[in-house]
Amino acid sequence: MANRRRKLEPGDPLTEFAAKLRELQAGAIARARTPQEVEALKIDKVAANKEWRCGASTIYAALSGARLPSIQTLRAMVEAWDPRGSNGFPAWWKERDATQDKIISRRVADQDANASSLRRSPPDGRQIADPAALAALRHHLAIALASQGLNRTQLAQRSALGRTTVSVALSPAGPAPSEGTIGALCRALHLDPSPMLYLLRQARYGPDEAGEVYV
Repeated sequence: MANRRRKLEPGDPLTEFAAKLRELQAGAIARARTPQEVEALKIDKVAANKEWRCGASTIYAALSGARLPSIQTLRAMVEAWDPRGSNGFPAWWKERDATQDKIISRRVADQDANASSLRRSPPDGRQIADPAALAALRHHLAIALASQGLNRTQLAQRSALGRTTVSVALSPAGPAPSEGTIGALCRALHLDPSPMLYLLRQARYGPDEAGEVYV
């Protein structure tokens, strides 16, 4: 199967992550000592391993920068090509999460640049009257997340929210999340939702409309 790479802009986080994955594969091939070891490192062989259960097309897509690999696909590549084996996976998982956050932040920034009228429309929840309150809300959530030793993927699973929804809610570049999202995150993080919802209302409407600020 051909490895067709889409044209991406320099500095694109997906491009950078794909380049790191290609370097990972190239390093594994360089360390191989026999033709048999090289053969075992080929994409089709990695995908055929029943332990990982991923398709060759998803590996090609990750290496070409066409899409971010799933956790399962990333695990297959790391355990096959990283000299640390499964011990190297946590670092790659963290790198993948960071890349996804960059992608989401970039998309949000592009949407804001191309649709400034949306930011002026109160009903859609994107208007920010008090950025400091929104920053304080995200700070509380980030502290709770870190104190429980969770990453964003695990938080998404615990809160029954999408990974993108969680990332946007916690991203400094994202719009204000919905009340439902904050409620779900608070339940997952064992936080009292009332102070968080006050901060959300203050972020949207200002301190005169939201009441007391919780810090």
